[in-house]
Amino acid sequence: MSQYYLAVDIGVSSGRHMLAHIQDGKIKLEEIYRFENGMKRVCLRTRISSSCEAMNLLLSIT
Repeated sequence: MSQYYLAVDIGVSSGRHMLAHIQDGKIKLEEIYRFENGMKRVCLRTRISSSCEAMNLLLSIT
């Protein structure tokens, strides 16, 4: 039975899961999943304002 290894590569704009095993004395790599990675603006709910539009306006002013 072969041993498999999972590696996670997290880049600036995307990431991927790689599966590796040894076959015939060589390392074999297979990309099994790719995903987007990056910053996203989220709406923070506060006591002052529960509106995403108001929070985004405040963030754009400062």
